[in-house]
Amino acid sequence: MLLLFYVLLPLTALGYNATAQKLIVDTDMGFDVDDVGAVCLANALHDAGKVELLAVVHDTGCNLGIGGVSAINNFYGHNDVVLGAWKGKFGSDCNQHYEGTSGQNQYLSKIINQMGGPVKSSDGLMSGTDAYRKALAAAPDGSVNIASIGVTTNLADLLDTKGDSYSPMSGYDLIKAKVAKIVFMDGGYNFGCAAGNIGPNHECYGTAQRALKMPPNVRLVTSNKGANPDIYTGAGLQNHHPDNSPCKVAYKDWCCNPNGHGGDGGRLSWDPITVMIAGMDVGSVYQKEVNYGTQITADPDGSEHFFGGGTKNAQTDFAYDGAWNDIPGVIDGFLNKVPGSGPAPAPPSPPTPGATYTQHNGANCYGARDGHSAHGAKDLETPVTSSCGNFDTIEECEVKCDEMSGCDGVTVQKQNDGKWACFRKGDVNIWQCDQNSGFDTYTKNSAEWLVASLNTTDSS
Repeated sequence: MLLLFYVLLPLTALGYNATAQKLIVDTDMGFDVDDVGAVCLANALHDAGKVELLAVVHDTGCNLGIGGVSAINNFYGHNDVVLGAWKGKFGSDCNQHYEGTSGQNQYLSKIINQMGGPVKSSDGLMSGTDAYRKALAAAPDGSVNIASIGVTTNLADLLDTKGDSYSPMSGYDLIKAKVAKIVFMDGGYNFGCAAGNIGPNHECYGTAQRALKMPPNVRLVTSNKGANPDIYTGAGLQNHHPDNSPCKVAYKDWCCNPNGHGGDGGRLSWDPITVMIAGMDVGSVYQKEVNYGTQITADPDGSEHFFGGGTKNAQTDFAYDGAWNDIPGVIDGFLNKVPGSGPAPAPPSPPTPGATYTQHNGANCYGARDGHSAHGAKDLETPVTSSCGNFDTIEECEVKCDEMSGCDGVTVQKQNDGKWACFRKGDVNIWQCDQNSGFDTYTKNSAEWLVASLNTTDSS
């Protein structure tokens, strides 16, 4: 009877997906205010139990950048988060911008002086690579995702580090052991060392090329959504946050929105979207993975190349037409929460499964194909790559599964018209399916299915 009791528990009670995603944010905070939004968002997700924020590192030579991060962490009560900063000369003049504006110190001095945390600058602080090594060494294997929303100085340097007091492993081996996924805010600006806007870049030149040479087990995902179509977030900070909020203050007087409005109207959301994908996966912001398996490289100047296959890498795209209109509500729902003001909001989500199914976000389950072994399921459609139809709701797909003998789950993908392509599966073992994909899988909650799945799970 004891076995039966455990079998009937939901998967979450068995520890499945029960812990928050461990997250490190690597930022060039200073000039653009979407970095502020991203770090505020990471703190809000930490408060909501969606992520465990392990560390934030700053990646240009501006010594005030990490002071801005500390001001934000302090506002949220997270001064225990590990901080570190890159210590080179690239971008070390916080006040000079090489296109004539006021440089990286757009808001840093204000939030540090008026509401700063315990760290005011990088002077005397550990390096970015030391912060990475400290946080990674203490984390369980394969548990950490990284949101890279700035230049790639720290990541490139981390790969070359040697064993130290935090870990005997090299930087490469430490990343291989501890990191599951790195999500890069994609584009020529970050990989191209801020396009020359914050100073001579000889120390930064080529770091993207080096940083993309990660261990093959680490997934590299690039995110470039935020503009065209424009996705503005952060405007609600002016109404929801108190006057001592560095998030509110930094946005209020920011200079440079392309729509001609000040930061009090929000900011384009490249960096917050990247943090959401690293912390809660693509589905959390109505996106999907595309070009799955691509190789990703960069030239020394940061120019990217996507080609070939054989990896677990991917790019991202909107899950359906109009998704860009739905993304701000998710991000602002977290950003607008004031620390200690009550439970975090439940973000909008795609249609939920019926009472007899459990949703597994990002799981793609399929059978043996083209001489390759199965990935956690047997395909029940004919031909095996076809769907049984496109439906308005997940429930309609589940009904099609209920109608077929041997079907114990469905794998679905949202199409551009908003409908769900439905693929029926048998012999589902969710732990052997591809994870973090552009698909979701829904499995029946029967005791028979759960027993079979647990009995076939590799316990090693």
